[in-house]
Amino acid sequence: MVSSISGCEIYDESVSKIIETDAPNVAIIGPDETLEQFLAGNGGRGYNIGIANGGYQATFRHFVRKENERSD
Repeated sequence: MVSSISGCEIYDESVSKIIETDAPNVAIIGPDETLEQFLAGNGGRGYNIGIANGGYQATFRHFVRKENERSD
């Protein structure tokens, strides 16, 4: 189990669910797609992320890009 924080919620999640979530509203984000592009096409719906579907990678790329913009 891995402890995770989302906003003000703290919860435990299995490693297998972090890698490949079985949630019905999983975000499928390609390696060349940004988080902003996904959100623009998502229609404001809630979503879950997993490693296998690119969600965590897109989230990390987003925050690295934002941090780099602040330091320029």
